[in-house]
Amino acid sequence: MERKPGRRLATWAIVLLLAGAVTVAGVFGGFLMRYGVADFPAGAMSVHGSGDLVFYRKSGADPRRGDVVVFRTPTWEPEGQPTRYMLRVVAVGGDSIAWAPGDAAPALNGRPLAEPYLNGADPAPDKVRFSVAVPEGRVYLMGDNRGNSADSRYHQDTADGTVAVADVMGVVVDADRPVFVVVPLVVTSGLMALVAGTGLGIAALVARRRAALRRRPWPVTGAVGPVEGPRA
Repeated sequence: MERKPGRRLATWAIVLLLAGAVTVAGVFGGFLMRYGVADFPAGAMSVHGSGDLVFYRKSGADPRRGDVVVFRTPTWEPEGQPTRYMLRVVAVGGDSIAWAPGDAAPALNGRPLAEPYLNGADPAPDKVRFSVAVPEGRVYLMGDNRGNSADSRYHQDTADGTVAVADVMGVVVDADRPVFVVVPLVVTSGLMALVAGTGLGIAALVARRRAALRRRPWPVTGAVGPVEGPRA
């Protein structure tokens, strides 16, 4: 049985295209369902430099004290402009948190709040007084860079500055996690498979076209008629 020209190339093209599509759609799609990415200027969270990309894990679980979260809340947005914020959770539902001039640190449930992430910086350089009993389903948020953070302390006119847990988009995670190295490599390999599959598919079509041209009979030009013999 005669094998069709380009058949092997076409088979490999289909295999690579399917593998590439499944890899890119499956791995990258799954990554986007679990993680988000945001670009924040340096400011309230000085641990991140200006223009740093921040990865956050999308989760239905309530954030915990100490988590750095990405959130959106309509009551904080300037003139209704959609804005994402990144701050640290310092109190959750059921907690009470307070600070008054003269306090060495904010008091969480009557005890000084331990904040090692401040690295010894003044926990209240702007001297904004607050005392809040955080309702269930809400969190109280503050920036690590307290002198440059328009956080819950500056929104006490709405729900005492607390933010609904439902407004939290996710918890910021360490960008050095292996997943953030492995996923780009896998997606890149999938894209390369798509490119290679496309190239092999084109090569298979060219091979079939050339074979078809070789089998086609060439036209004969000129008229060929009966040849008469010499007259007697």
